[in-house]
Amino acid sequence: MPATGVSLPTLEALLRGLGEIWHAFWLPFVARYSLVYACTKGVNYAMFFWLPFYLSEVCELDPGLADGLSVFYDIGQCLGGVIASSVVDRMAKGKKSIV
Repeated sequence: MPATGVSLPTLEALLRGLGEIWHAFWLPFVARYSLVYACTKGVNYAMFFWLPFYLSEVCELDPGLADGLSVFYDIGQCLGGVIASSVVDRMAKGKKSIV
């Protein structure tokens, strides 16, 4: 039950909002970047959940050690992002570029 004085959006307003989102999806490169982002997130979540299990079950490591080692994957992503952006900045010499 909504609180007193709070109005919920109408169905028409919700549908209009969905139409605007759908319109934004068809802007140049948005669909492509959305697909790339979804695949990247899929790989991230697969590694996040699968790597500790693999290290503990298949490699027979202690589960605590397997969890600790899987953190290096996250650290590698952070450092890799910083290094990749630095390399792109130097290659592009300050110009805007899409990676």
